[in-house]
Amino acid sequence: MVYLLKSEDGHSEWVAIAAFYKAVQIAEAALAHTKARHSNSHNSRAKDLKLLGNNILVRHYGSLWTMSCIARYLSHDGTSFPTFEDYISSRFPDNGRTAVDKVMAVVRRKLHGFECEIVSHLSDTSKKDLVRFERP
Repeated sequence: MVYLLKSEDGHSEWVAIAAFYKAVQIAEAALAHTKARHSNSHNSRAKDLKLLGNNILVRHYGSLWTMSCIARYLSHDGTSFPTFEDYISSRFPDNGRTAVDKVMAVVRRKLHGFECEIVSHLSDTSKKDLVRFERP
């Protein structure tokens, strides 16, 4: 993500996708540790995360998933967007920030929140190896 952010146009959609897939990898590590299994789809992973009993964790994961789907497919739950920037602009009012800045604000809040909530479900090794995202 740091590489994408340093580029001239920021690649906000790829930042959103990378943030979600980082959450996927952390979720898989937690589920392997707590449930001794891996998920075979995004839907099954979301259901398994609910079994951990942490609604905040599930909300953060869901927000990252939604943003990633819109970044990749320009639609989610029957709503389509002409561009990812249109989704970001409709979701977050324009206060002078660029699309990348808006995505980064969401990623910082949601990915960081996800990391904080899931850490108690990770093995000691995974906790030690977890590199938390920080904006450059």
